Order: sequence, then structure tokens, then C-alpha cells
Amino acid sequence: MTRKKIILFIHGLFIGGSERNVIDIARFLNREKFDAELCVLSTVNMYSKELVLQVPSLKVIPWIVYLPVNLPWAKTNLKLINPFRFAQWIAYLYKNRNCVWHFFCFPLIYLGGLFAMLFGNKKLITTIQDWDPWKNSIHVWLDNITYPYVAKIICDGYGCNTHWAKRLNLDAQKLLTIYDGIDTETLKATKPAGQLRREAGLPADALVAGLIARFDIKKKGHDVFLDAAFQILKKYPDAKFLICGYGKDELKIKNMIAEKGLGKDVVFMGARNDLANILSVLDVVVIASYSESVPKLLLEAMFLGKAIVSTDAGDIREVLEDGHTGLVVPKGEPGEMAAAVERFFGSEKFRRDCGENARQKVMDCYTIDKSIAKLETNYTAI
Repeated sequence: MTRKKIILFIHGLFIGGSERNVIDIARFLNREKFDAELCVLSTVNMYSKELVLQVPSLKVIPWIVYLPVNLPWAKTNLKLINPFRFAQWIAYLYKNRNCVWHFFCFPLIYLGGLFAMLFGNKKLITTIQDWDPWKNSIHVWLDNITYPYVAKIICDGYGCNTHWAKRLNLDAQKLLTIYDGIDTETLKATKPAGQLRREAGLPADALVAGLIARFDIKKKGHDVFLDAAFQILKKYPDAKFLICGYGKDELKIKNMIAEKGLGKDVVFMGARNDLANILSVLDVVVIASYSESVPKLLLEAMFLGKAIVSTDAGDIREVLEDGHTGLVVPKGEPGEMAAAVERFFGSEKFRRDCGENARQKVMDCYTIDKSIAKLETNYTAI
């Protein structure tokens, strides 16, 4: 039997939910039916090398070049294009024009759509993992050109699905809802929580709430988390707070911590690819986002039985049931967030009960085998 070739396209293997999702798809697709290849467009690799090595075929064509820039107010990366490598990528697309192309992460789909139209590839799939409220008129114009040509659009939440069907005026059958599946085998701490707390400078008996997200304040809500932390310390003066991630707003977040006088209360960590270790030291996981669909971190924290406080961004309420599997608060409301964290801090039993309910829900609905089965059905159909 001839295997169907699936090419997964992504900017780079940074640390993030989309990147974890792409790696898992490449690892878990049935290799008797599918020839999966992951095409990466940058040599920047921040993800776990052990998992990357499990990808059956990795094609690196680094036409996107990131140059680090340190500005007085922010750390960022200048994105450049290598024209020779870009031409090589176009040749790669042409050579594989009869394969299924699956594009992840904005704005790569625009290029995917352009070359799919030029080369006559009608097997184009994209995954949308946000409602993208920030898009301007140019983005909307590009969306209206590109997405009608796409064979299937995968959304990781029903709300996201409905939002994009209306926004793009598309046939509902073109859009699918497939939640990111969780690979439970990779979510195992490699060190005891006590040792990890010592390494992070966290007291063994301290209550700890943490925000694990890309350093993007406007999207991920670090400002709200820090305002909530300031309020929580009035009731729980020995509490600690952990911030973990990477991104353009690193210096801004550090300045916020200093301005609020939280330097002794907040443990600031950089990019880490040992997610299970980081989650193991937290009593409460906080998602403070202004915009999301269903963040993969939410499902991972649920599987690990963590107490979770999340904003009601995007499709989070589809997964997190308020008062049963976690607590849901309004976006941009530090007082509400502080009260929810304090509720968990005040009851170990409530933390444990919500955590157990959350873990069971993941096992029932969101494991990797369930999402892969749906993907394979749709890959086969196009």
C-alpha cells in the first residue's frame, strides 16, 4: 500500500503549544498509512531534542533568519529572509505539489495558499488556534483570498470554529474542530518537586501560583497576573509566584515586577522545555490570557491534576468547567483572579478535587490518540 505523504509546515521548533502539537502529529501518525515530514523554516531550536529526534522525517530549509536585538525597553528578534533558502523552499513545494500540505501558525498560511494556487495543489490544510481579534483590514483581505482555497481548516475549539466560519463566510463543512491531543507519556517530572523547588529558590512550604506563557503582555496577560499577585500577598504574605517563558516583552515584565516591588516574591524563569517539572512545583496554574482558543498548556495542566485559574478567553469554557475542573474568571480583572487563586490557596481539598476532575476529563476526551484518529480520517479524505 502506498503511503500518503503529509508535510507539516511551521516557522521553527520554539517552545510553545503549536510547536508541541506539530511534533506530536509527526510522531504519532500511523506510519503504515502516512509518510509524515516536518518542514521547519528556521534553525532556531528551543524544543526538547529527545522529542524532535522521534520525528520520522525532518526537513530544515532555514529561509527565516532571526537576529536577536536588545533594545532599552525590550528584547526582540529581527526577522530576515534568506533569498537563496526561500528559492530552495519554493522548489521543495513544487516537488511535493501532490502531497498534503498542513500549515501551522500565522502568517505562514498566506504563503502556503499562494503557492498551492500557483502549483495546483488542492490538498491544503491549516490549523487555526486563536480568534485573532488583533487582525487589521489587510489581514482580513488576505484571509478572504486564502481560506476559501483551503481544503480543510482545523480549529482547536468549537467557538473558534464558529467564529471563523462566520468571519470568513465559509461552508461549515470546511471547518473541523479537533482539540490538541495530550501525549501523557511525555508529561512526567524528571525530578522530585522538592528538589525542583530548591533549584528555583522556592521555599518547600510556600504556596506557589505560576504563569507559563510566551512573554507577550497584550495576549498573555502578565500585567493582570502581577496585579493579582500584589493583591494576593496582602492575604498570603508568604506566597510565591513563578513566571516562565520567553519573548519580546521580557524586559517589560521584569520592569513591572520591579515597579510593583515584587522582586522577592516572583521567581522569573526563562525558556524551559521541561514543562512537567515546572508544573510540578505549582499549587495553582494561572492562565491570564486576553486571547486564546484552547491553549495546550491548559490541557497539560489538567492532565497533571493541577488547580487552574483561567480567564474566559476564547474557548476555554468548553474545556474548563468553573468550580469543577478549575476556576474561570473574566479577562483583565486582577481582583477576580486574585480571589480565585486565594480560594485555591485556602483549601487543599478543593485544589485536589478540581485537579482530579480535570485529569479525568483529559483522559476521557483529550488524549493524543483521539486527536490523531480524527486527523488521519481527514488526511485520508482529501
